[in-house]
Amino acid sequence: MDNFFNGGKKVHFTIWWPQLGKEIIMILIIIIILIIIIIVIIIIIIIIAGLVHWKFGCKYDMSRGEKWYEHQPKGVVENEKCKILWDMTIQCDDVIEATRPDIVVVEMENNKAIIVDIFSPWDHRAYEKEGEKINK
Repeated sequence: MDNFFNGGKKVHFTIWWPQLGKEIIMILIIIIILIIIIIVIIIIIIIIAGLVHWKFGCKYDMSRGEKWYEHQPKGVVENEKCKILWDMTIQCDDVIEATRPDIVVVEMENNKAIIVDIFSPWDHRAYEKEGEKINK
């Protein structure tokens, strides 16, 4: 019966299947490497944001960890000089997509706010994001 459907010849799938398997394995390896790179970039961004939060805490005499790598940022930290918000949604006059910067420092004395939003310089849209952040 097999010979009838194959024109009397046996078809061996082993000729092309290992090649296809190698290509799929290479694609999976590339995808896994890209996922690992993205995770590493995210971890680096979180570490940098924590360091910046710790430095603002030093500048404004806030409670913080003894060393920057031991520091665990809290949502809201404040004293009489300023208030530091960590990953909190803020209200804006204009309708914008991202209203959750990494760090917001509100200086009480000067009635001034510093908005810190950290992004990866490896992002191909870095210049677009920079302009977008300035417009916010």
